[in-house]
Order: sequence, then structure tokens, then C-alpha cells
Amino acid sequence: MDWVEVQSEPGQGSTFHVYLPRIEASLTAAKTEEVIARVKGTETVLVVEDQEDLRKLVTTVLQSCGLRVLDAANGRAALLLAADFPGAIDLLLTDVIMPDMTGKQVADELSKLRPAMKILYTSGYSGEVIAQRGVLAEGVHYLPKPFTVESLEMKVREVLGPSSKCA
Repeated sequence: MDWVEVQSEPGQGSTFHVYLPRIEASLTAAKTEEVIARVKGTETVLVVEDQEDLRKLVTTVLQSCGLRVLDAANGRAALLLAADFPGAIDLLLTDVIMPDMTGKQVADELSKLRPAMKILYTSGYSGEVIAQRGVLAEGVHYLPKPFTVESLEMKVREVLGPSSKCA
């Protein structure tokens, strides 16, 4: 059973006690190992994110899954990087709203060069704002911010499809 207990006195402040049910750590560890096994892959992902810290985090997480990661701070840099990259780019993971180009503009341009590339949009803006940008159409892959490491890994694997490394 879980509950919250609150004690408050004027001029003294408030104290909150949050009681949650106990869970076994072994179940969590087993689930994490199972998730990692399902996410592993060898594909190439191009990450386009204007927030440097988030771009670095996403890059590190995806590399830990065995994925090759190319990263760009903006749309123009992503277009140049993709044009110079000799191999396949399996997935474009792009922020929707960025200063120089929107994620949709980047995706539209890159899709001309790499029609087999899959696209995953991410944004911290509300679904209504994203819909106005023409991104949330049926069949479009979207991961709202903030996201967890696990939800990022799972969504990337979902969009890429099963990996031969996972089988």
C-alpha cells in the first residue's frame, strides 16, 4: 500500500513522507538486462539536436547499444554530414524545433538522398505545437521529451525494427 503523509505548521514549513510499496531489485535487474538484449544493434543513427548536453547523452546511450552514431548540432550540419558519410544511415533521430531548420525540413531533405532511412522525431513542445509543424501525421514516429534512457532505447529499436544481432 502507498500513501503520502503531510505535516505542516505556520512559520515552520511542511514535511512530506511518501510511502511506496517495496519491490525486489532482482526483478528490475532482470528486466534491464532483457531490455538491453532487445535494443542492441549495429545500425547507423544520425542524431540532430541543438541542445549539446542532450545530444551527447543520446549519442552515449545509443553507442552503448552498439549503434554507430553520427551527431549534428543543427540541420545544416546534419545535411553536410550525411552528404559526406559513405555508408547507410538507418535512422534520423531529430528534434522537431531547432533554430536554423526544423526537424521536418531536415528529414525532407535527407529523405531525398537516403529514401530508405527511417525517421524518429523528438520534442519537448506539446503535441499541439508539434502537430502545427506538420509532424504528427499518422505513421510518424515520435518520442516526447523528457524521455528516459530505456524509452529512448526501446523507441529507437522499435523504429529500426528487429536487429540481426538481437536474434
